[in-house]
Amino acid sequence: MIQLSRGSQKPVNPFFCVSEFFCKCPDFTDFCHPFDDTLFKAAMLIRYFTKEPVIVNSSYRTPLCNKNCGGAPNSYHLLGKALDLNCGSALGAVSDDIVSKGPLYRSLRQCGINGFG
Repeated sequence: MIQLSRGSQKPVNPFFCVSEFFCKCPDFTDFCHPFDDTLFKAAMLIRYFTKEPVIVNSSYRTPLCNKNCGGAPNSYHLLGKALDLNCGSALGAVSDDIVSKGPLYRSLRQCGINGFG
């Protein structure tokens, strides 16, 4: 786990910078929050697989934000250990690969990702 800082434009891999993973909850006012840095690699693997832009919709969430979006009371988002990604037109290919436990699924598991939804 690391701490993500508000406003950081530091690159974390060839496709993403820190600010893309920072909390998007309107009620979050702190300067930093915890984040599982394994998720940087997971997002990059998905980006390589899709060959298309991938957008981080949600990472760390406040309890209020999590409740308002219908998140589970014990969501990993509350711990900075989950991502919601928009894979655009590649969503079907990503979903099919995960369901069939294809190469993307295996790569994500190897880097420590244990939950898919």
